[in-house]
Amino acid sequence: MTDYFIALDVHCAFSEMAVMTQSGKLIHRQRLPTSIPNLREAIANVRRPRKLTFEEGPLADWLSRELHDHVNELVVCDPCRNHWIAREGDKDDPIDALKLADLYRGGYLKKVHQPNTLKRSLLKQQVSMYHSRVRERVRQSNQLAVSARRTGLRRRWKTGPAATRLDAGTRGLGMLSLAGCHWRLASAWETMIKFACLPVPGT
Repeated sequence: MTDYFIALDVHCAFSEMAVMTQSGKLIHRQRLPTSIPNLREAIANVRRPRKLTFEEGPLADWLSRELHDHVNELVVCDPCRNHWIAREGDKDDPIDALKLADLYRGGYLKKVHQPNTLKRSLLKQQVSMYHSRVRERVRQSNQLAVSARRTGLRRRWKTGPAATRLDAGTRGLGMLSLAGCHWRLASAWETMIKFACLPVPGT
């Protein structure tokens, strides 16, 4: 009994589908709308045992939950591992789906874990959003620190206003009023206030 390898090159409006046998023979290729009923119908037309793969992306979590029970195996793969698809040959969607099926058949895909329930999926999204906001907070803080150094000011964020001090070389150069104005403006900056309220990991 031969395995059938199904590869999807997924886009918001449409997907490209390629089906390949264990021996590497392409037996089917089609373009279809990216909707669960259409995808399920197309997959159902492939004989079992059938195995499905597509790359990790914005739609991968949704598709893996909805299509998992309709195949014998489902692999959501790492697109970075498949970078050669965009480098070799003509770059178009049908060829990408075909090469992805060929990688799957050869066992070259790196699997990316997907949550198996909507609840765990939402938790994964919230954790990802949290880390993104923390990185943004660090970026904003670094921008303010660079702006402060241009006025000769250095500040330790965790110890409050008492940690603010001027470099010895800037004393007597009229920098104090400029520095004070800088930090008053920063404290009133709405974006900075929002990010300052975010907890920092490890605290």
